[in-house]
Amino acid sequence: MVSCIMWLVYQIHFITYFLTTTKRSNRIVNTPVVIVSAADANSEIPIAQSKGLNGYIAKPVNVMTLPDQISRILNGEPIWISQ
Repeated sequence: MVSCIMWLVYQIHFITYFLTTTKRSNRIVNTPVVIVSAADANSEIPIAQSKGLNGYIAKPVNVMTLPDQISRILNGEPIWISQ
């Protein structure tokens, strides 16, 4: 069973097709999908939200808050961190 999918990407456009087809899979339809990226969060977050993702964490990642963010994601809370 997959608990969470976190992708480290340059731009969300690179995985748009994969995301839209993957989220349709019955095996992971309820699995949280979160993007971790250094791209412009202000333009990427609305795209991620429109694609049905569960979160976006902008790089650089704060290692002190990341464990809490992952826990919140696993508990069903969407996380949108633009720093």
